[in-house]
Amino acid sequence: MFKKGQRYSRKEISALIGGQIQGYMGTRQKKVIGVYLELSSNPNAPTEILCGSGKDIAKHGLWLSLQHEPVPIFLKKKTNEWEYQGLFAVSSTIEDESDLEEIRCQAGRDYKLSRAINLQEVSDHLEFDQQVTWSKALTVTQRAERLSKAETSPKTKKVKTTVYVRNPDVVAEALVRANGTCESCFKPAPFIRKTDNTPYLEVHHKLPLAQGGPDTVDNVLAMCPNCHRQAHFG
Repeated sequence: MFKKGQRYSRKEISALIGGQIQGYMGTRQKKVIGVYLELSSNPNAPTEILCGSGKDIAKHGLWLSLQHEPVPIFLKKKTNEWEYQGLFAVSSTIEDESDLEEIRCQAGRDYKLSRAINLQEVSDHLEFDQQVTWSKALTVTQRAERLSKAETSPKTKKVKTTVYVRNPDVVAEALVRANGTCESCFKPAPFIRKTDNTPYLEVHHKLPLAQGGPDTVDNVLAMCPNCHRQAHFG
């Protein structure tokens, strides 16, 4: 899905997450699903969004300030080139008029602000879950095209141990393929996720990545938690 530092057109972004291809907040069902900023008007982006007082942006800013779901933020680099900054969640909102006037002057904005929204980047785990959700929303054909172009050997990054950067499209395809049924014991998923109302299954690599296994659809099974633990510890 989206990679930090990589640039996308608004059409490409909208094809993956939905929402409008104009304006600086994409919305759906009274939720903000994407934010598109320019440093000239939002100098502290992506950790601060300055919302103007126009009818639509004031309304969309209010929606964002009230929602718990994180949003992807993109910065404009060139005409129709938007660089992905990551997934951010609202941490606080400023609505006091005197505070907003001071913020407006510091930012060099000409028009009155309706609110300023402060954000924090979410954890890698939460971002990966969101990337899987976006991938599951694609059509089978769209996801197959992305999988055909994906690298099968995952990238690594160093923390205290080596971790593998998994492909969210592989996870999404396995979950869609399983359709709520464990691919090991063939029983229904044990419960429904609160986050997106989908059956809870865990995607397991048959040949572990640490042993050179590929990060591909053919090398994974969507399992219930019991079968997944049995695969690792049984």
